[in-house]
Amino acid sequence: MVKKSVGSEAIQLIEIYKKTVKHRKGRHLRELDIYDRAILESMWKAQRKLTTKQIAERLGITWKTAKNHLKDLEKKKLITHDEMSNKTYWSL
Repeated sequence: MVKKSVGSEAIQLIEIYKKTVKHRKGRHLRELDIYDRAILESMWKAQRKLTTKQIAERLGITWKTAKNHLKDLEKKKLITHDEMSNKTYWSL
């Protein structure tokens, strides 16, 4: 289960994105749910590229749930991905 609170590092990261990222269709970072915030925090703490499986395991969620949230974060231009072999690596 995902923790109900978001760490201060993730909050700082979100504040940076609020100032620098332009969102499509007027979307705003306040629309990020607890999973999105937890994913960003996990990626921030790792300080390296992570696979979908690694993110899912860190957060205790299914691979499919992680993948759906990662795709949404990518649409919001908060993260990017690289395809290597059979794996997708996500980064901030």
